[in-house]
Amino acid sequence: MKTPFLYRPTNYLDRLPELFGAIAIAAGIAVLLVWIYDQWLLMVPVVGSRAMEPSAAVAFVLLGVNFVLVRGERSAWGRTAFVVVSCVNVAVALAILLRYTTGFGIELNAALFPEKVIREFGPADVYTSPQTALLFFLVGASLLLLRFRIKPIAWTSQLLGSAALIVSLALAISDLFKLTITDLGQNNTRTPFASAALFAILSFGALLAHRENGMLSIFWSESAGGELTRRILPFVVLFPILVGWLRLVGEWRGFYSSEFGVVIFTAATIFGFSFTVWLTARSLDRSDLERRQA
Repeated sequence: MKTPFLYRPTNYLDRLPELFGAIAIAAGIAVLLVWIYDQWLLMVPVVGSRAMEPSAAVAFVLLGVNFVLVRGERSAWGRTAFVVVSCVNVAVALAILLRYTTGFGIELNAALFPEKVIREFGPADVYTSPQTALLFFLVGASLLLLRFRIKPIAWTSQLLGSAALIVSLALAISDLFKLTITDLGQNNTRTPFASAALFAILSFGALLAHRENGMLSIFWSESAGGELTRRILPFVVLFPILVGWLRLVGEWRGFYSSEFGVVIFTAATIFGFSFTVWLTARSLDRSDLERRQA
């Protein structure tokens, strides 16, 4: 039996970082055009969150260019362009973060669309959120260290990418669940779901770019372990988020108490994971049997 297309990693994994970069560039440009032309009907927040910041859109464009250049490292000009863009990303992110520690630095929101940002977010939220600045730095630094083959530096790159993935997933889930996270200042804000989700995708792409000896190198494997990982990981990530959101929706509408909602979430998670493990194990067992008979 031939392995399905999606389970053969060489068919698509090698292009995923570039695809993620193209998505980030398109999303960033689209948001900037919305801000430029003042098309506020297009700024309707995703699942109830506020609109995406202009600074986040700029970060996605810059990071997207960086991802598109990942495979360009194979040529001299590609390596140079990759390093230059990586350095620019880290420098801009650090300049934004410095404003929170020293009071000096650049502020993209105020520099690009000061009046529109004040009108949309209010004077208290005119500055780039620290969550956006932090994720911009983590992903940018992870990519900057990507080209170094020295093991400690390579692992530092992956740790930065992992930190970005954890933070962005937490922000995406908190916005989906309509929770607030306290800023480094005194404001309680929610990072837009679209921004957090895009940062999560880019963080995953940064980890995936470490094809050899990386945390996600198992994704590239043609072995049963690699196939198992590619099959169940999307479910492991998405299923608890979906069940948790449905549990909260039911509680918000008064269908059951918070305690009973926890019971529903626990039971559904156990059943979902058990069913996925059983289904995947049966498929792998069938594939192994066919290989033995061949």
